[in-house]
Amino acid sequence: MFLKEDSTTWEESSSCDGSNAANFANKFCLMPMTELVDASSYNLPRGRLVVAKVQTYNNRGWSDYSIANVSGVTAEVVPESVTLPTRGDLTTQT
Repeated sequence: MFLKEDSTTWEESSSCDGSNAANFANKFCLMPMTELVDASSYNLPRGRLVVAKVQTYNNRGWSDYSIANVSGVTAEVVPESVTLPTRGDLTTQT
């Protein structure tokens, strides 16, 4: 689960669902940065530490959640598209 922008709310991510066969087989998951910075999900501002904690399940049941990380990757924004330059009156071919 990941800490949201308000620094108090934890939310699980469908991207890191342990019942997903690929996540289970790989023993890790990949969280898209777009999900972390999107206002409708985690809404992390640029530069904010991505904080997570994990829980495991085995034949004895669910573990407690891990301690949240205190270092690691920070949120980055998706670059916006740029306007292509155009030739104007003050430009030349040379």
